[in-house]
Amino acid sequence: SIEEKIGQVLMIGMHEKNFNKSLRTHVQKIKPGFIILFKKNIETPSQTLSLIQNTEDFFEKSEIVPPIFTVDQEGGDVVRVPTTPPLPTALAVGDLQDPKLARDLGASVGNILGKLHIYMNLAPVLDLTEYKPDSFIQTRSFGRSADTVYLMAKNFIEGQHVHKVLSTAKHFPGIGFTSNDSHKSISFADMNEDELVKSLEPYKKLVRDSK
Repeated sequence: SIEEKIGQVLMIGMHEKNFNKSLRTHVQKIKPGFIILFKKNIETPSQTLSLIQNTEDFFEKSEIVPPIFTVDQEGGDVVRVPTTPPLPTALAVGDLQDPKLARDLGASVGNILGKLHIYMNLAPVLDLTEYKPDSFIQTRSFGRSADTVYLMAKNFIEGQHVHKVLSTAKHFPGIGFTSNDSHKSISFADMNEDELVKSLEPYKKLVRDSK
């Protein structure tokens, strides 16, 4: 139906940590294609897996296309599923200029998420930036060089794909040189045409690779 097709392109959040009556009513009405989890939804690995599996089972029994669960699992400060030891920042990986390390990190993240039935990660970050205390991106970027960002992101993505976890290149067209939080207000980047073109290079190269 039209309603189901609309639901398929929606990504929704939720308040619950367990699949209860409130959540069942919520997802049954919207029939979302994607469900995003935040820290408020994640307590332990077993609890998280139970939440996802019970949701998937409900969709399948209701003969509704089950949603893809997704999180922001970048590393550094942006991690929804806690790990021991903590995941390194993208900036640290970029500074080391080691593609294998980026691939291994992606594979490790993909392995963790795949075991939890989370098959989409809202990462990696492709913004070009240099670390500044007032930067919104801060250590979430692989660096200022378009070549470095592309190479690290490419390998991170390939590592995730080993475990069948989808990747999301963000934040197109680039907010690496903005200082305000784009979740709360419109972001502006003071850059010229050459700088804008440069910021798009990692996206262009990844699109090229996917053909």
